[in-house]
Amino acid sequence: MTDAGGGWRWDVALSFAGAQRDYVEQVAAALKERGLRCFYDADEQIELWGKYLAEEVPGIYGEQAAAVVVFIPAEYVERDWTQLERRAALDRAVRERRDYVLPARFDDTPVPGLLSGVVTVDLLGQSPRQFPGVVAAKLAALGITGPGPAARADVPAGDTGCARPGRYASARPIRGGWGCTRRSAFRGCRTRSRPSMCRGIPIPRSSGSGPR
Repeated sequence: MTDAGGGWRWDVALSFAGAQRDYVEQVAAALKERGLRCFYDADEQIELWGKYLAEEVPGIYGEQAAAVVVFIPAEYVERDWTQLERRAALDRAVRERRDYVLPARFDDTPVPGLLSGVVTVDLLGQSPRQFPGVVAAKLAALGITGPGPAARADVPAGDTGCARPGRYASARPIRGGWGCTRRSAFRGCRTRSRPSMCRGIPIPRSSGSGPR
């Protein structure tokens, strides 16, 4: 579904396993600081409440976004919901024959449907405040967003050089190029014993400690 202006509803959608939520949440916040329309499930709880996710997910990842960033650890390929997201995104990529699925790796886990020769960003060399700059630059290069501060990959939005939580390894060359590695990954667990790691929509804990 497109927005009233004829464009995509989301500039980018984020597909990830629940174990990586802390990292992805920081990425989503930084992308929104840059003015990008970013689909991050925790921010859409009200809209998704009461809807049937098995019907909503393919539309979000296969129709409503201009691009999908896939965060790949081993957990990504093991979860049912991330499998649904991945299939919808890859199906769209095949139809349109363009850079629609943008893989970013925490490890070298093979991802079904993702060709081994596809270049991916190595997240071990990107903090959650640095990586949004790479995403913004790619979206600008694809013509999804306009050039400007949001497209600068070298300076995170709002970065003053102060320490922030998260991984802060210095940016290192992409394997086979700048900031990327070869290959590609997904999200979400269904275990009830660890609600903070479950893949669905975050539910606040009774202790009031926050989602997941």
